[in-house]
Amino acid sequence: MLQEPGAKIEKKKEEYEAKFIRVLGSQKKADHRRGGIHFISNKVPQKDEIDSLKIHISKLAKEMNYFAEELPTKWINLEIALDVSKDLNKTVYSWEDIMKLALAYMIEEKELLLFLNYQHKIGNIIFFEDERDFIILQPNWLVKCFRCLVCDDKKHFVAGLVSEMFKLTHEGELSGKPYG
Repeated sequence: MLQEPGAKIEKKKEEYEAKFIRVLGSQKKADHRRGGIHFISNKVPQKDEIDSLKIHISKLAKEMNYFAEELPTKWINLEIALDVSKDLNKTVYSWEDIMKLALAYMIEEKELLLFLNYQHKIGNIIFFEDERDFIILQPNWLVKCFRCLVCDDKKHFVAGLVSEMFKLTHEGELSGKPYG
């Protein structure tokens, strides 16, 4: 018995959604999915699906409390410069370096503080106005640093290092054993 084209498409959609959940369901990245999957053909686009996707995106954007904020356009260049630094694996900027960079884009200190606080608010960087010395460009890097401090992870522990440090500090001796 032949299936109607509409029924066949619906069956394929259901199979795809089931496979998506089966493959990605246990991974954290599956949590980024908001709502259903929108199936849009690049060969035969259907207006109702496209409209549904537009409405869904608009709804999500309205839920983001920073989405519709009006921001100075000159911030875009500074944000791009920070993104380039991130791509080059720079993790931390000093206050002096960020000030030099901002001045290159005609952004004075007062406006730079607004920019950095905004970038912190939306999660792009970590910045505390009362502790300006360091601006963390990659928040995940800081999380990994805290992990090393907090977790008693055996792969980060070097056996004998504590007693070796005690000897060095209190007796001024090193055993000569390689560590690390």
